[in-house]
Amino acid sequence: MDVVVLSRIQFALTVMFHYLFPPLTIGMGVVLVCLEAVYLRTREPIFEAAARFWTSLFAVTFAIGVATGIVMEFQFGTNWAAYSRFVGDVFGSALAAEGIFAFFLESGFLAVLVFGWDRVSAGFHLLATIMVALGSMFSAVWIVVANSWQQTPAGHHVVQMVRDGVPWTVDGARMTRAEVVDFWAVVFNPSTVNRLVHTLIGAMIMGSFFILSISAWYLLKGRHQEFARRSFSGALLFATIFSLAALVSGHSNARMVAREQPAKLAAMEAHFTTGPADLHLFGLPDSGARKVHLGLAGSACSRSTARRRRSSASTRSPPSTARRWDRPSRASTSWSRSGCSSSASRCSPRSCTCAGGCGASAGSCGSSWWRCWERSPPTSSDGPPPRWGGSPGRCRRP
Repeated sequence: MDVVVLSRIQFALTVMFHYLFPPLTIGMGVVLVCLEAVYLRTREPIFEAAARFWTSLFAVTFAIGVATGIVMEFQFGTNWAAYSRFVGDVFGSALAAEGIFAFFLESGFLAVLVFGWDRVSAGFHLLATIMVALGSMFSAVWIVVANSWQQTPAGHHVVQMVRDGVPWTVDGARMTRAEVVDFWAVVFNPSTVNRLVHTLIGAMIMGSFFILSISAWYLLKGRHQEFARRSFSGALLFATIFSLAALVSGHSNARMVAREQPAKLAAMEAHFTTGPADLHLFGLPDSGARKVHLGLAGSACSRSTARRRRSSASTRSPPSTARRWDRPSRASTSWSRSGCSSSASRCSPRSCTCAGGCGASAGSCGSSWWRCWERSPPTSSDGPPPRWGGSPGRCRRP
């Protein structure tokens, strides 16, 4: 493996681990707002106890997300220095906006959310919770803007880089960089809205499944029954609504990919030649032999969908004689899509596959939390839920 492959593997592992936590904070933030709003309206202690419990997990998740995100940001420079130099003026502006408008808002009110329960009024604490939830969503907005611009760039031009008043060249090659010419065109590039909606919906699903997993465990163990029932029913409602919404947003996303990135859609379905767009439900793409081994082909949902797939994924794709780096990797792109993606031409809801993957990840995270409290059983099964506390590596109850 060369240095590029190793850099991709390292960066992929960093992103995969980091991305477990920001969606959790987004999904759980909305749940916290709902719990506190219901508590202010009803004044039932069970809602306050639930809000305090999930706030403690939210704080830990937020801290881990920040720590892993810092590592990822450094890898932009260590692993992709040349790319960062080229897109820094555009990509960096979105990241700077995320830090100024989103992270500061979220982190500024986080202290009130975590430590202000008995120090500020209930109304102001609800305001702090809303600001934290909005901050986490704004963070997703700017990160998705940066990622979407890489997928469907707009609002920029490429200029010659200059050093000491003369054009900068390296080994005879001109060094260029991208500069912003229309900031709002960068923000609302052709794929931003579709990706943002799908990302936020996925975050709600992940947060819901995380709460479902812990609440289900308490119900199965017969502990904190009232708290667990309320949390489970609310999270189940959220999970149902947003899982259904993911079907719509996933379909819209795939249509956007077919329109804006036809070569990528062809790679997602492991197509190597132009022609009818077979839909592989399963298969092992072989880029060398240009075919799919053990392919299990499905049928299109409609003839119109099939026609769209043939025209978008084939006629505009790079020819087989194009340079290797002009064509997306069929194997890695297809496997990634099969793991967690939505497809415009599938009758089965692939977005539910994505939701299941997020739910499994959330469940595994949830198992690590409840094992901590399992080591110190409560004095009463009907009492309030435990709180996170103590030094690292140790759990205690108040």
